[in-house]
Amino acid sequence: MPPYHPPSGFPQFPFFLDQDGDIATQDKPHVADNEQWVVIYVEDSIDDAMFAKRIMMHSPYIDQVITLPDGQALFHFLEDLQAAKGTVPDRHFMIILDILLPGQDGLFLLQALKGSPLTESMPVMIMSGVQDLNMVYDSYTAHANGYLHKPFRPEYLNDLHAVMVKGSSWKTGSDTGHA
Repeated sequence: MPPYHPPSGFPQFPFFLDQDGDIATQDKPHVADNEQWVVIYVEDSIDDAMFAKRIMMHSPYIDQVITLPDGQALFHFLEDLQAAKGTVPDRHFMIILDILLPGQDGLFLLQALKGSPLTESMPVMIMSGVQDLNMVYDSYTAHANGYLHKPFRPEYLNDLHAVMVKGSSWKTGSDTGHA
């Protein structure tokens, strides 16, 4: 597999691929604390979650990846985060949702997140093995900031970075994903 190169003009993520297309083992370049993000990945497959987390942690822009198994755990986490507001550092948050989850599905969670004043400014991406164009359309209609197909690949770090740079501007044009 040839090394991945993003299209010209696309934000370049400072990670390196070896000749097999895998992430090369190198130290992560340092970026300022105010440029680092916490990714909340809601995924019921432990294998998928750990695989994606391992790749995401190679990004200098991702400080932490929190994996949660379902929507209920996500909303508990967000409630705890809101309760701790003022006692924890202000951070950038991005949420990645699987579509097929136990309980509420990813589209339901996306609509709930984008409909809440507490989370509407957080960028939310969908990552799913569902290869249905209607599902992709429904995700963007519900204001997803991106749609990624499983399995997570190193080049997706470019997509995450593009959303981090743009923020969740679907509503106001100026949101940055701060919690």
